[in-house]
Amino acid sequence: ISLGEWETPNDFEGWSTTNVANASVSGGSYNGDVVTTANDPQPTRTNFSNLAINLDSDNYSVVEVRISRTGTASRFDLFWGTTTANSFSGTRKAGTLTVPSDGNFHIIQFDMSAEASWESTLDDMRIDPFSDPDTAARSFEIDYVRVGQVGAVPEPGSALLSGLAAGLLLLRRRR
Repeated sequence: ISLGEWETPNDFEGWSTTNVANASVSGGSYNGDVVTTANDPQPTRTNFSNLAINLDSDNYSVVEVRISRTGTASRFDLFWGTTTANSFSGTRKAGTLTVPSDGNFHIIQFDMSAEASWESTLDDMRIDPFSDPDTAARSFEIDYVRVGQVGAVPEPGSALLSGLAAGLLLLRRRR
């Protein structure tokens, strides 16, 4: 289920920002620069309850974010609230991941099945694209945020090899 796709210019889809300068939606992404005096950029969305995403289900064990970052590398954190615990808390925080800050898009998958507080109905989400303090200029682009049961992301070379193998198998059967 999409929690944000940002395909329409200037449509934040209910997301807001804290400590983000130049926030915009353009080119299919939610974009912003880190406010260097505050250091904790937070794209946030409240009230997902209308989507009725029951987190007890095996169908919603992965949160996937496609993000591009520039500037000093930093931790990437994900917080959530539910209809029974509807504020952000360090007890409802996904495992911290390191995301390259190379200006390229990367798909990050958070395995939520091990998170004890990933239960009830999803209500809020906060993305911290840079959690570590730094006064250097940094920016981010978020292409999408999804929740569901998502398979592993194949490397481009693996997908190409799989396609070639399938093609060779078809040729062999025709002979």
